[in-house]
Amino acid sequence: MYIVLTSVEMVALCQVMALLHFKICMLMRWLAGNTHFLGRTGFDWSYHSMGKAIDALLSACVELKQEGELFLDEDFMNAIFDNNYIDSKGNPAPLPTLQKSMKYQYEQKQTVAVDVSKVLPHDQLNAEMFYPVQPESQQTTDVVKVMALVVAECILKELCDPKKSLI
Repeated sequence: MYIVLTSVEMVALCQVMALLHFKICMLMRWLAGNTHFLGRTGFDWSYHSMGKAIDALLSACVELKQEGELFLDEDFMNAIFDNNYIDSKGNPAPLPTLQKSMKYQYEQKQTVAVDVSKVLPHDQLNAEMFYPVQPESQQTTDVVKVMALVVAECILKELCDPKKSLI
């Protein structure tokens, strides 16, 4: 069991799943869960606006399918949902409250570690996902790029399924 769980493929799979969760799922869940709040606080955002988030994910997956290495590009992954909102000047911009929430998660939210010190867990995880220090994580780069192509293809297949009324 130890040999299987520490294999390059398994570590790469964990990295891919972590990237999906923290860079796509967490943001989509935040947008879906706060849609009612955003509309009430003066932002031009409603449940219809979630289509913009799906379009952004679709565009990102098209790019990822062409270049799997973008999955390991922190700037690309952080910018997937950056143009969902139209500001007061009519320009595409990141949704300010989403940016604030993610900044809190990665730069302010602390957890007490085993040694009783306070750490930024999301920031540490983010650093290890994009700039691996552990030798096991460093070995996964090529496998993650291949898996990213498969992930992008699967997401595109789901988003473009004619039986689902997404497109």
